[in-house]
Amino acid sequence: MKNVLITGGAGGIGQGIVEKFIKEGYFVYVLDKDESALNQLSSKYEGKCSCHKVDVSDANCVNGFISSLPQEKTINYVITLAGRAGENEWLPFEEQTAKDVEDSIKVNLLGHINVIMGCLPLLKKASEDKAIVMVSSINALQSFGLPAYSASKSGLYGFMNGSMTEFGKMGIRINTVSPGTVLTEATKKEPKNFKDLLSNSALNKFATIKNVADVTFALCETFDAVTGEDIVVDCGQSKIR
Repeated sequence: MKNVLITGGAGGIGQGIVEKFIKEGYFVYVLDKDESALNQLSSKYEGKCSCHKVDVSDANCVNGFISSLPQEKTINYVITLAGRAGENEWLPFEEQTAKDVEDSIKVNLLGHINVIMGCLPLLKKASEDKAIVMVSSINALQSFGLPAYSASKSGLYGFMNGSMTEFGKMGIRINTVSPGTVLTEATKKEPKNFKDLLSNSALNKFATIKNVADVTFALCETFDAVTGEDIVVDCGQSKIR
């Protein structure tokens, strides 16, 4: 059985990706900060996943989890999507503080890198196909505000391009997925003009959790000749804005 590690797996999109892999027969390690949501996932999929409270922005916390795994354990796929815009990031940028920016970069960029760095030995040991998928955002592609968050998400592309050849020599593919607006319980509470966002969708609809999960799964399991690519899942939002 192949093993998958998913960060941010207790959130709306994260749970969709977790469930996709479980239904396809994978064992999933789920990392998140939401202990209550983790407990619900653990109960729902008992024996099919292992849920852990981990702050990915803290490299020591990530490495502590990695070191707790059995030495013979391997990981085939690492999917990183932990993070979101902080509360103060919705303010005008001139009203934000250096700490607001630092906090966003820690979770939305460094958090991904911390996990990949920690998991690299487990990926290298896997004998079967192995891949990394980082979930970015169309905020990195177009002017949707949130400068620090957008810069962090753009940084994932740079990390992918910079590591692609080195990882490729290890047999590891690395790609990004950039979702547009996806309606989850969390995003519905964000101060966005959803009517305006919908009017700028070429397909006159928003991408769904299932859409993002299906593309993420395909980049791991199906598209075994694809690396160093960004797949945009946004129903055309970033094309016609």
